[in-house]
Amino acid sequence: MPGGLEDSLAHAHLSSGDLTGLADILLSYYDRAYAKQRAQRPAAAVVRTGDVEGAAIRLMELGF
Repeated sequence: MPGGLEDSLAHAHLSSGDLTGLADILLSYYDRAYAKQRAQRPAAAVVRTGDVEGAAIRLMELGF
């Protein structure tokens, strides 16, 4: 969860019923956490196809 000032502000927003303010803090926190995790992982290959059957076959070839 957010720490320090963010934590206090999140609690204040929650207590006052300001769910928009609370969501802004939480989204900012989780966006940063997600970006940090993504930076630590290797890039994933992206396969673009308009062919659903071909995509399914490619996924099976990749072991999914």
